[in-house]
Amino acid sequence: MSKIDSTSGELSPTSTAIAPVANPSASSHAFLAKVTWFDTVGSSAWDSAPEINTCEVEQWGFVVFQDADQIKLADTFMEGEWFGVTAIPAGCIVSIQKIGD
Repeated sequence: MSKIDSTSGELSPTSTAIAPVANPSASSHAFLAKVTWFDTVGSSAWDSAPEINTCEVEQWGFVVFQDADQIKLADTFMEGEWFGVTAIPAGCIVSIQKIGD
């Protein structure tokens, strides 16, 4: 899993993991990031195996949780809670780029 630091830029997905955000519900602990990761692709059509491949995804969101197994991105903060959350397995992450300060 990638290491979160306080500077902008690319973070290595093989860096040392850190503890999860102390209070995932508090907006002050979250930060905006672009996460590049590989997603699964499935087909129930008559596609052959060579036609079905994983796809690279660039997803922007607020990092509200991160540990050695996963990162969680949220898109909405309302009434003290995060919503629109995507959990991404650590092994699928290519890079994490912190946006802004």
